[in-house]
Amino acid sequence: MNLSTDTTGSMAELMVNSNGLIHGCNKAFERFFGYLSNDILWKPVSMLLPALERINLITGEEINPRLRFLMHIGHQFDVIGLGGIHLASQIFINEVENLGQHYLRIIICPS
Repeated sequence: MNLSTDTTGSMAELMVNSNGLIHGCNKAFERFFGYLSNDILWKPVSMLLPALERINLITGEEINPRLRFLMHIGHQFDVIGLGGIHLASQIFINEVENLGQHYLRIIICPS
């Protein structure tokens, strides 16, 4: 699964596997946060979104209900960019299936 094409314009996106490891990002993510895709591949998503370290992304086979609630109410998540820069952002998570594998697409909207 490749997110190298920036299909969403200005929306920063990460693709994360079911273990919480980053599988890819788009060019908008690289622009907003300063990381290159190769620098973050196979790193835990909590490295960029520390709040996700304390929240299971998946419960059973669905997005964690607590996480879904936080997204729904517009909770601001701290995103850490290159150089330790912190940006308050809203996130939205969608489940994606590709070749029998389940991934989460995390869309990050800096405030």
